[in-house]
Amino acid sequence: MIMNADGSAGVAVNARIGAEVPALSGIAWGLLGAGVVFTLIAVLLLVAGIRRPASYTSSYVAPAAYPGGPPPPWTPPLPPDRTTAADAQPGGTTAGQAPKEPRAG
Repeated sequence: MIMNADGSAGVAVNARIGAEVPALSGIAWGLLGAGVVFTLIAVLLLVAGIRRPASYTSSYVAPAAYPGGPPPPWTPPLPPDRTTAADAQPGGTTAGQAPKEPRAG
């Protein structure tokens, strides 16, 4: 802390702070070199991707068609038969039949 001994205003300070890192120069040159190498690799890959041979032939083989034609369209599954369920009501409805009228009584 810098201040006047009596606590009054008007303090002027000219100070410097610094640190020496001897390995910083080597790290900087290493990162610069790695950046140059990666840039060269990227340029080579771009050039190789852009310059394709004029008579490019594909080795792609189309899959064989279904032997009997295309598959049938999807149909929803049938509802389960509730007559054999543990909570089935005697005389209950079965799949595909209209429900019976409720008994009055």
